Amino acid sequence: MNARHRRAAGTTAALLITLAGCAPTAPATTRAAGPDPAPGCTIALHEATASGLTITTVRRVDIATGSVEPSLVRDSPIVPRIDWRTAPPPGEEMLMDSLASDGSTAVPTYPSPGLDRVDAYLDDLPVKNGVYLGYVALQRVAVPLTVTCPDRTPAEGTLLSWSDPQIGAIRCGLDLGAGADPAAQRVQTEHC
Repeated sequence: MNARHRRAAGTTAALLITLAGCAPTAPATTRAAGPDPAPGCTIALHEATASGLTITTVRRVDIATGSVEPSLVRDSPIVPRIDWRTAPPPGEEMLMDSLASDGSTAVPTYPSPGLDRVDAYLDDLPVKNGVYLGYVALQRVAVPLTVTCPDRTPAEGTLLSWSDPQIGAIRCGLDLGAGADPAAQRVQTEHC
């Protein structure tokens, strides 16, 4: 592998990020909207729920006789969005910026890690000849929200995002064992 990705060795711990507070226990957090999606509006974020494990990115690398033959299997990072159950509030296009600006959401409002992070991780691995799969696994998260503005019916929707990203790699043909990480087991089963 190359030197560009060897620099990432010290950041492996940073790649295995767990976002604390993914499922807040408080009934709702209400605050004034950040960079003013609409004057006087407030946003209430309700309890988050997480779905099962999702594999968003997989890169297959076949290393034989010192050559690297990469191929992309999947690269579908999650881009957070709001699905509205009612009419959206005024200033809807600024709502994600508003949520991101003050850090009040327990989930990211920016895209999940993708292929660039997987490639960096793969390039840093000490490898032998074989087939390796680098991957990103995470949880999909849904956070119901209500936007209340003066003289309007409250707007209700769901912030769809992600949490608990895992960036890793496995070698095909390697016995992962009974206690292996579920993401690694799933990637090996589906793509080796």
